[in-house]
Amino acid sequence: MKILQITSAYLPDIGGANTHMGDLCSYLANVRKDKVVVLTFKPYSPHFHWIKMEKVNQNLTVMRKWWINSHLFDRIEKYPLLSFLNIATGMTLYTLLYMSKKAKKVEIVHAHGLNAAFAAKMAKMLFHKRTIVSTHALYNLDQRSVLAKLVKWVLKDVDVILALSEKSQQELIKIGLPKKQIGRFTYWVDQKIFKVTNKKLSRKQLKLPDKFTAIFVGRFIPMKGIDYIIKLAKEIPEINFLMIGGGLMEDFVDQQTKSLKNLYLFKNINNLEMPKFYNAADVCLVPSLYEEGYARVMCEALSCGVPVFGSKRGCIMEAINDQVGRLIEPTYQNFKKALLEIYQKPKLRNRLAKNAFTYSRQKYSVRNAEGIAKHYQ
Repeated sequence: MKILQITSAYLPDIGGANTHMGDLCSYLANVRKDKVVVLTFKPYSPHFHWIKMEKVNQNLTVMRKWWINSHLFDRIEKYPLLSFLNIATGMTLYTLLYMSKKAKKVEIVHAHGLNAAFAAKMAKMLFHKRTIVSTHALYNLDQRSVLAKLVKWVLKDVDVILALSEKSQQELIKIGLPKKQIGRFTYWVDQKIFKVTNKKLSRKQLKLPDKFTAIFVGRFIPMKGIDYIIKLAKEIPEINFLMIGGGLMEDFVDQQTKSLKNLYLFKNINNLEMPKFYNAADVCLVPSLYEEGYARVMCEALSCGVPVFGSKRGCIMEAINDQVGRLIEPTYQNFKKALLEIYQKPKLRNRLAKNAFTYSRQKYSVRNAEGIAKHYQ
């Protein structure tokens, strides 16, 4: 099939939705042999080399467009309407320009996130293509709010809405979208790449001391619980802490590594390199202070046999259970207590790690890609 993917999140930028988009487009182009065009923005991070028009292979083309970025998206994220207006404007402009020239070559428009969904809605109105929207976040909607009305208006006319979690699905039904319109999807990882390897060897490759290690992967912004990680590193020097990502607090984290010998910062890591970082760790921390979406880092960590300790917030509660990690009410003391428990109990650590690997094979395999592709028909 000929599919246009519209997204503000794509590689080489780091993030769960970015990597998911890479996996989805690779599956469609390489396994199903669909013709896929990705319409996205240039990377938010200034550190990445990028190609404006990238012909990945004969079935996959990525078009990266200029838009206002840097750390602006992180700064305005707490203002949903402002964030929507900023990103949706660019997405819609570029989508309509593309469709005005290439509409005959497009059978399916698949938009990712509310911002891209608005662009897809405009394209559907003008060009009458089958349209699918995937939501990658919880919007925490009050039924009476302007945001809830906006979300309903944007999504009501698309052919299929794919929600990333049960909680997201229920949220959309609650604001008045029909249940029959809303399907589900789940992230997956390439389990030939994300697998268990030798922990000592992974630490050696990364030049880390061979001792108990906790890992955080994600954006360095306050609501991700970055302050918790730093405080844990200060108070528990016998544990290594790996921080992988970037964002508003990147300079702050960098400064802390200068005074904390057990805190390690890694920036701009390609997703294909991530397995050695997970395999160097004994536990993955997801101390989010908000209603977190379905963080892909959890799928990756579990596939490498690493237990996940996450906040009892949002979709984290659907991604893990007490057999493969811990769901924690997100206070600093709660995370400290849970971390010390797994550090001090090797048998618990080993049991959770073994369960994590088995659980990931059942829940986060490439079979999940087929659940998305069936909606293209």
